[in-house]
Amino acid sequence: MDDGRSRLFVPIRAERFRDQSRLSDVIAPPYDVLSPAGRAELAARSSHNIVHLTLPVGRPDPYAAAAAVLARWREEAALVREAAPCVYVVQQDFLTPDGRRYVRTGVIGGLGVEGYDGGRVRPHERTHGGPKEDRYALGQAIRCAPEPIFALVRDGHGHLKRRLEGVTKHEPTVTGDFDGGAVGVWRVGRRPRRSRMRWGMARSTSPTDITATRRPRRCEPPCRGLIAFPHWLCLPTIQV
Repeated sequence: MDDGRSRLFVPIRAERFRDQSRLSDVIAPPYDVLSPAGRAELAARSSHNIVHLTLPVGRPDPYAAAAAVLARWREEAALVREAAPCVYVVQQDFLTPDGRRYVRTGVIGGLGVEGYDGGRVRPHERTHGGPKEDRYALGQAIRCAPEPIFALVRDGHGHLKRRLEGVTKHEPTVTGDFDGGAVGVWRVGRRPRRSRMRWGMARSTSPTDITATRRPRRCEPPCRGLIAFPHWLCLPTIQV
């Protein structure tokens, strides 16, 4: 029987763009790697590009501007919320600066919000107060998480790898191109044929082998805001 703590990574009821034919126009890299010019280029691609939420602009309050953008998207019915919890398998091929091409496969779901003291989620780097306050303020304004954190998972027995391969052998739900590489997304829900994979994903990794890497600053603000914002019970996370 689950004690609640074993379910560290779970399916989520996410909002997604209704028009699945324009993935290339609405995706963006992490907010903290974008230059002002890069941000402007992405924003010009579409009024629905996610950069309008992850890196908002507006005076005097960019966070209020992000909240207004999100409200407009919902009013326009540009977003649809999943009817049931899902996980999203994501596969991306990309080119590194040295000219090598790689394929990375991961899964997006909800990582339980908790402190590092329990040892189930490990930080990768120390982060400064400014970026954490920025992400906290954005979360307060829009009351959702517009981009996932990035986590590395120890998969010594290959359970996660086999489950991902079982999904990616099928046609993706939606595809796109980004930065010279292809992106595919598979939405995995309650279909009986895949239900074993769906629920097995929550238990396929050791509870002490998830490392929040690259941007743990996104993991800490929800922990701080858990009492004030009880909707922050899990944080969208891509595990690879």
